[in-house]
Amino acid sequence: MKLAKAIQEKVDALTDVPDAWARGVMKLQPSILLRLQKLTAALTTDANGVIVMDVANLARVDTIIADLQRFLSASDYRGLVAGLADEFTLQQTRTIAYFEAASGIAPTVSTFASASYAKSATASISNIALNVPTVYLTEPIRNSLLEGISTGSSYSDLLTNIQTIVTGSDTVEGNLLRYSRQIVSDSLAITDRQFTGIIADDLGLEWYLYAGGKMKTTRCFCDVRNGLYFHYKEIEGWGRGEGVGSCGFPWAGMYSGTNESTIFAFVGGYNCQHSLLPVSEAIVPDADIQKAKLKGYIS
Repeated sequence: MKLAKAIQEKVDALTDVPDAWARGVMKLQPSILLRLQKLTAALTTDANGVIVMDVANLARVDTIIADLQRFLSASDYRGLVAGLADEFTLQQTRTIAYFEAASGIAPTVSTFASASYAKSATASISNIALNVPTVYLTEPIRNSLLEGISTGSSYSDLLTNIQTIVTGSDTVEGNLLRYSRQIVSDSLAITDRQFTGIIADDLGLEWYLYAGGKMKTTRCFCDVRNGLYFHYKEIEGWGRGEGVGSCGFPWAGMYSGTNESTIFAFVGGYNCQHSLLPVSEAIVPDADIQKAKLKGYIS
């Protein structure tokens, strides 16, 4: 595989996979909303359409949430998660293909590198399968139901609130779509970068290409570095707030745990779809090598 193609496939996946996930969640939203509309019809209301403030309605909340959880576990959400697990496996393959294209020789992937990737991928998939729908969908729905019953709101207002949580409004996306897309994006990117960094260390590579292109959402930190080469010592400095320039420290979107070690995994921060690609010094422009010498990174 040619190097340019290997880079493109590896980098594109960090955008394509979250986008495909988002499309899948959007397709699922109407069925979730329909299910909730049927479930909440069991709530008792008075002649004016106001939810009755009684113990029976409060008890129905647990039944509604339990049914919603069963519905999600048996719905297309489960299929989305399975497809995402496959993408984690494919991304590992893309990364190995990148190293092979860059050097002409398939890299020896250590047992630690493989185990680290597997652990990170498994934890990410488990979180997205179980915790994400609970935190961003079922619990907000539970809270909306309890609030509606405890305050004696109208049934129509309750349905409006539920619809906003599930499918969003003219100004905001549904909870599951909005939050899970970023979690999928960050989980895949960080897992991939950690794996890439371990192999780079094993191969003794010291130079990185900041890759990923520019989008409308590209923030300052990535914008000024995209397409350029950097020595790992300079990258470590960013994590300490050194050489970040006008983007500031912390820069927009930076993870709070960013330091000289985690910068290689976190890169630009939340929802960052750029990569630090390890490269041979042989392809680094001479001007960048001279700059690294002047800064004392290399002799």
